[in-house]
Amino acid sequence: MLDDQATSTRAAYSFKEFLRRYDISHSKGYRELRSGRLNARKLGRKTLIDASEAERWWSEATHPATFTASK
Repeated sequence: MLDDQATSTRAAYSFKEFLRRYDISHSKGYRELRSGRLNARKLGRKTLIDASEAERWWSEATHPATFTASK
């Protein structure tokens, strides 16, 4: 699923690419953005997630002791 080489050469993902890469639903992605656990920026109409931010989020999401679940 995750390719380390793709992360090192990519600066950011579109929201759709992020969802596909981490295999999460739109609703889960929007929940993560609204909660502040995932940070994004806008470039025109496009929502971008920095690759380093995506990796930080993934690291927290895969270590439940440091990840606060959404209610």
